[in-house]
Amino acid sequence: MASVTAPPFHPRCRGTTVPEIEDEMLKEGRSRAARETETGKTANVEDMSYKEWKEKFVKAVEKVEESGIIETEKALQNYNEYSTNWINEKFTELSEVQKNLLKDKIDAIVEKNDFCMRVHREDVQNIINSGFKNQFETNKSSGILNDEIRWNITKQLFGSDVNTMKPSEFEKYGFLGNKDIFRCYYNSYAALSPYGSIMIKLKKETLIERTTYTIGDSLLQAENKKIIGGKVGLNSNIGGINIDKIGDITEVLTLMEDDVFEDATNVAKELGYEFWELQYHGEITIDNVESITFDKKPEQNIIAQLKDKKIKVYLLNVKEGCANEI
Repeated sequence: MASVTAPPFHPRCRGTTVPEIEDEMLKEGRSRAARETETGKTANVEDMSYKEWKEKFVKAVEKVEESGIIETEKALQNYNEYSTNWINEKFTELSEVQKNLLKDKIDAIVEKNDFCMRVHREDVQNIINSGFKNQFETNKSSGILNDEIRWNITKQLFGSDVNTMKPSEFEKYGFLGNKDIFRCYYNSYAALSPYGSIMIKLKKETLIERTTYTIGDSLLQAENKKIIGGKVGLNSNIGGINIDKIGDITEVLTLMEDDVFEDATNVAKELGYEFWELQYHGEITIDNVESITFDKKPEQNIIAQLKDKKIKVYLLNVKEGCANEI
């Protein structure tokens, strides 16, 4: 009714209508419909205020310096100049057009996949309590436990001043994986199962500006000074490519259709590697975790702690070829 439930519209009227929302509907705890990235299905999720959204999605970007590197991450303080010089010196066989096309392809692969990590079952409680630790903090490794070799690798990958770095300031390792949990788990199993049977998916938006990559395991490539860590996110670059394979990788990647990029592990295999490695910089806590997938059902107290943190918990179902949320 005009002037009662609607404004008195007239020709060229600029009036509009808005819903009247009861205060009860604005209280915390409300939910909304959203599409789950893991399953593609619609589900009700907890709604958030603008302040909460900004904290989650914008805060990391606001911390980025003009260089694109978060200043608090000690390992990356020299990275901008270091990576620029490396690319300018080592990628001379590529034109600027080829470099930009290659960067766009890598950006697409990163965008279409998730940030992942594998851990051992016995480490889950420690991660809940005190976050993720690198080998300098735990004094254990599923790879090479040698301080000097690891210092040299960090220096080669990021141009870091390792002599001034604390143990907690060294990188932590993960991989880029398929958004589908079951495919991600099994596609990475052959190469990465020694690092743990538990697969963790991290909140990409909280880490992307402090994450670097290499196509393939960085260990030997960096030790032989054939690669540096490439940047993802803002100011991404092509540094994570082995300089002996620039031509081959450029040719294969630029010819690939984007729909192939939905599985970074398969892309890496097409390029001659077992997986697409990620290096995470800075503190990573349980609050950075999106989901955890177990091969065997975890203890009930672990499930309860993870659920309390609003982390999705999955159990592999090999028979049906899927991962079921617990």
